[in-house]
Amino acid sequence: MDKKDVELVEKIFAALGDVKIVSESDLEAATVLTSCAPAFIAVILRKFSEVGQKRSSFSREEAEEMVLKTFYGTSKLLYEKNITFDEVVSEAATPGVLQRKV
Repeated sequence: MDKKDVELVEKIFAALGDVKIVSESDLEAATVLTSCAPAFIAVILRKFSEVGQKRSSFSREEAEEMVLKTFYGTSKLLYEKNITFDEVVSEAATPGVLQRKV
C-alpha cells in the first residue's frame, strides 16, 4: 500500500478505536494480545472468583463482583496513571502473598 492508502485505512480504523501499525511478523501476537485476550482475561478472573468462593462464604455473585471491580480499578490505575505492572505489585502486594500456593 502506498502512504496515502495507509493513512486512509488508519483514519477509518481510528474512528473505532486505537490504531497500532504492526509488522506482518507481529500480526499473530498482536491479534492474541487484543482480540483473543478478553477470553483469556475472563478465564483468569473466573478462576480468581472460584478460589475466593472456596476460601470464604461469598456467593458466586459476590466473589465475581469483587474480582470484577478490582480488575476494573487496577486496569484504570494502570491506564490513567501510566504506571507499570511492577509498580502495582510493589505497592499492593502483601509481603509473601505472591509466593503462597492457592
